[in-house]
Order: sequence, then C-alpha cells, then structure tokens
Amino acid sequence: MNHWIIAPVVLPAFVAAVMVIMLRGQLDLQRIASLAAILALNAIALALLWSAATRGPEAYFLGDWPAPFGIVLVLDQLSALMVALLAALALICALYAIGSGWDARGAHFHPLLMFLLMGIAGAFLTGDAFNLFVFFEVLLIASYGLMIHGGGPARTRAGIQYVAFNLIGSSLFLFGLAPCSSGCPEPTPMRPASLPPCSP
Repeated sequence: MNHWIIAPVVLPAFVAAVMVIMLRGQLDLQRIASLAAILALNAIALALLWSAATRGPEAYFLGDWPAPFGIVLVLDQLSALMVALLAALALICALYAIGSGWDARGAHFHPLLMFLLMGIAGAFLTGDAFNLFVFFEVLLIASYGLMIHGGGPARTRAGIQYVAFNLIGSSLFLFGLAPCSSGCPEPTPMRPASLPPCSP
C-alpha cells in the first residue's frame, strides 16, 4: 500500500494545526511554514504523478478498514494530475499573497490556506461520493474564512452572499447524493468485485 497517497491531505492539515497552536500571531514563521509545506506538497504531487503513470491506479484504505466502513482514497493519473496542478497553483497564490502583503491583512490567512488545500486535495483523491461531499465542505469552510479575510463591510456582505449560495448548493448536493447512494452499498469508482451490483 502506497502511504504517500494520503500525504496531500495530512500534510496541510498538520501544518495548519501547528500554525494555529504554536505560530499564532507570528506571520513570518507562518509564511515560512506555509511555503515549506507547499513546496513539499509539490514534491509529493510529482512523486504521485510518476507513481500513477508507472504503477497504474491504486486504492488507499485509511486504517486498513475495507469499504464501505472506511475512507477510501484513489490515486490514478487524473487525480494525480489534479493534485499536481493544485500544488503548483498553491505556490503561485502563496507567493503572491506574501509579496503583496495580502496575508498580513488578517490573522489566519495561512492556516485557512492550508485547510483549503487539504479539502481540495481530499476531494481530488477521494474514492467515494460521500467523502467527496465531506472534503467539499472542508474546503468551503476554509474558503468562507478567506472570503472575509481582511474585513470591511463590502467583503462581509459579499461573504454572507457567498456562504448563502454555497449552503444552498451543498444542500442540493447532499439531496442528490442520498438517492444515488441508497441503491449502491459503496459508490466508489474502484468497487471490489465481491460487492453486489448496484440496483438501478
């Protein structure tokens, strides 16, 4: 089992927790930690891209729990490519935020950025629709904080509208997911052959 598959999810979450607990109010150290994590994420993404191209699709079962009881991550060429694209764009965004001083307008820009990367990477790598919804909500919660980062009435008003529209979209997503999952014991793209077929 390739344990590096979970690294794009765990690394940003761990760094975000360290920033919140140990680096609160220390912007310079947060910038260093954020850039170091994103550079490491780029290296991991390239390694996963090479692994997907040479070994083919792989499934990672968290805690070695089989589906449908555990969380399943799937690495294939598409998910690896999307994670690599995410890491490259994250580096560009972080450098711009630091260079322009945008990250200094609020207290938690870099932890929120890390949680955003965690949610997006998890959404790209997840192997079932329900956990796609979970990771989608994680990235949305982080985006809510980034949306109102820096404060001000205009950003707050736009942030409220953003949250409202996304809550409606998330509700529709969940309502659409429920009937799709009800006829299928484990809606994953890599279903074990031993599972019964999904009902129409």
